[in-house]
Amino acid sequence: MTTDPQNTEPKAASADMDASPNAGLPDPNASAGAGTGPDGASAVPDAPILERRDEAGGAKFKRSIYALPVTVDVVVGSARPTVTELLGLDEGSLLALDRGIEDPVDLCVDGRVIARGELVEMEDGSGIGVRITQVVDVAEDALA
Repeated sequence: MTTDPQNTEPKAASADMDASPNAGLPDPNASAGAGTGPDGASAVPDAPILERRDEAGGAKFKRSIYALPVTVDVVVGSARPTVTELLGLDEGSLLALDRGIEDPVDLCVDGRVIARGELVEMEDGSGIGVRITQVVDVAEDALA
């Protein structure tokens, strides 16, 4: 099955089409003028609009990635209890973390630290937030 780039409806491949992976592509070894149809137009159809590399459309398409939501995890600390200790946790149990209450928290995206900050209560009383105190150079983090 092949698809027409101007039409997204699939159509059956014709029986006279070459079965090679380069079927329908111009022969780079052919002389100029080869690969054109009877009316002199190119036998290879134009690429779909999204495949073209024009600046106006490309820049617009690239900017759309900035609208994607990203989950940021705020890591207050960690603990490494044994399985026995985990099974012994009940309501009211205390799990000691490896950081102090005043230590900075890590902001992570996909498990990678991107910034550090301090926990603060929101001014409107709606909860807590993080005041950024350091932005981590992601390039440095990747080398570590």
